[in-house]
Amino acid sequence: MVLFHDGKRALRFCLLLVLCSVCLLLGGCQRRPPEAALETYINRLAIALSTSVERNSLTQIPALPPDLALTTSSNLAGASIFDPLSLRNCTLKTTLIKRGSSLGKNAKASQHLLLQLEFLQLAPACIALQRQQGNIATADQLQKEWRYERSTLAGQIFQATLAGTAFRAFWNAHPRPGEYPPVDVARARAALNQLNHMVVRWLQGDYRSDNLALELALGEIAGARAGHTLQWLAARHDWLRAADMSLHNPVTGRLLCRQEAPTTRRILLADATAYFRQEVLPRSRRTAKQLATLVDAVTALEVLLEPTQSPDYQRWRHQIVELRQTIDQAAAKHLEALTRAQQACT
Repeated sequence: MVLFHDGKRALRFCLLLVLCSVCLLLGGCQRRPPEAALETYINRLAIALSTSVERNSLTQIPALPPDLALTTSSNLAGASIFDPLSLRNCTLKTTLIKRGSSLGKNAKASQHLLLQLEFLQLAPACIALQRQQGNIATADQLQKEWRYERSTLAGQIFQATLAGTAFRAFWNAHPRPGEYPPVDVARARAALNQLNHMVVRWLQGDYRSDNLALELALGEIAGARAGHTLQWLAARHDWLRAADMSLHNPVTGRLLCRQEAPTTRRILLADATAYFRQEVLPRSRRTAKQLATLVDAVTALEVLLEPTQSPDYQRWRHQIVELRQTIDQAAAKHLEALTRAQQACT
């Protein structure tokens, strides 16, 4: 039987069929997001138990405190007591002009940090020059200022990083669309490691800095969305806790162990358990592991800046640690509940 008298039409039809088949194959091969796998599991479990599984609570990730006071204050105005023009032949003069300008005074914390590093790097040469020129009082005052800036450097680093806008975005559980472009875990971890290396150098007395490198690293960190990931893991914890309550319900146990046709329910429960082990658990573990790699890098930075952390920050960080420990235990507890439910009738 001839379907097409026109060879070109037949060719177009075949190409269309091939294209549709490819689209279907690609769609079928896409990995399902963790949320979809968890939802599928909860629905299967509810059918097996002949009950609804509903969250009775919603865990929220604690937000970073809005105002984090330093244990030491930083002189953001810098050496403004000096007349920059009086420091002839000193490159430091330009730094002081920038810090004393309205833009310098109103700059964000990361720019304050860069100006402070610039001051620390350039001041020694200017101090030596002032002494050579006989300006002893000016040299002594600059030396005193340099020591003060060095003593407050760690605090300014804390303000620009852990307490700054980038890390607030990093920990934000509900990021606004378009606020920071999403960044994958590998790039975010590389940016955190790069920042840690910078901080180690600065605290050891190497005050060289790269404006672009610092801002790019902070931007990558901001897009990591660790708080959003932690919020999803908290939601998974809430769903599994609700499922545990359904499994522990005495009515559920009686239904599973009834002599009248219990096989179907047990098969459905075994199927749901297998799905949890094969689909939900690996995805959850992978997500938790990715989060841990980021948090470990943040912890390394926190260790470097521990003396500058305010009590509010330390309390908040302790809350995050406790929450992660609770969340990490949810899957194991749920597997225990599934095992007990399946063994209850044996």
